[in-house]
Amino acid sequence: MQMKPEARQAAQAAFLSEALALQPADRARLLSELDSRSCRGRRPLLANFWTILTVIVVALYAAAIGLGHLRPGGTCLIFAGEFLSDAARYPANCDRVCAGLTAVPVEPANISRARFRELYAYTGRPVLVKGAASDWPAKQNWNLTFFRDLYDRYPDSYRTQKRRARYLPFRIELQTFYEALHMSEERQQQPYYFGWSNLDNNVHNELMKYYTWPQYLPLGVQGSVLDWFFIGAAEFGAPVHLDHILRPSWQALIKGRKTWEIQPPSECSSVCQTLRVQMEPGDIFNVDTNQWYHATFNEPGVFSLTIGAEYD
Repeated sequence: MQMKPEARQAAQAAFLSEALALQPADRARLLSELDSRSCRGRRPLLANFWTILTVIVVALYAAAIGLGHLRPGGTCLIFAGEFLSDAARYPANCDRVCAGLTAVPVEPANISRARFRELYAYTGRPVLVKGAASDWPAKQNWNLTFFRDLYDRYPDSYRTQKRRARYLPFRIELQTFYEALHMSEERQQQPYYFGWSNLDNNVHNELMKYYTWPQYLPLGVQGSVLDWFFIGAAEFGAPVHLDHILRPSWQALIKGRKTWEIQPPSECSSVCQTLRVQMEPGDIFNVDTNQWYHATFNEPGVFSLTIGAEYD
């Protein structure tokens, strides 16, 4: 049964009052616009669709302002797409994830598996493990030339990367993974930052000669088959974003110095703080990037190279 106009308008008014907390004048103006749209034309179903869509968009916008993602008349702090992703995310347990933190916890390389599991592994709480990757051969061997030569030995790996869209050109105009690895010496002197995940078994087997999984991860943990790599020039990095990988992850700094800024989940912003932490070569940063908004910045002096992966 189709809702009568007066009933529809009453329902809309109630929604706008309770969900959006609009002032009476703003509510009346929006109701008038919605009602005129719903009565226009000969396609009531289409009109109703646009009415519902308009209300949803306005609701999301109002919620974004309330959560601090947008400031009226100001700069967008987080891309609208990130806000919509945030709206679909499971709410965080603020007490477990971040309550009481004024700085990122720091642990020694020999942190026990039991301590890591209890405090960090699945709580969403970030931790920097100092020097946990200091003995990896990758520190002496990995650079842009190393990866270029490695992938060139397995040409099919480039086609796999392109087909699966595993190349992330954050700060570079080169549109393919092949082009990025083969950038000229002159281009390397300019700012760049990109990432990729390896999908080739031959390349994976070669890379495993240069690093191991963090020794403090719980026994029996199931890791992702994908390793993620990020490489970039000094004074460059990734803007604020949220990942959508569903599992916690670790990231080891092989070269350079990298600063992370992590922002708590929006529902925790009243009890948690934005945190910053600087990584040195050999450090491993564990953070649930599905819950923490994060940005990275490569410190001046040398290019940065990191490897990371997810775990269950």
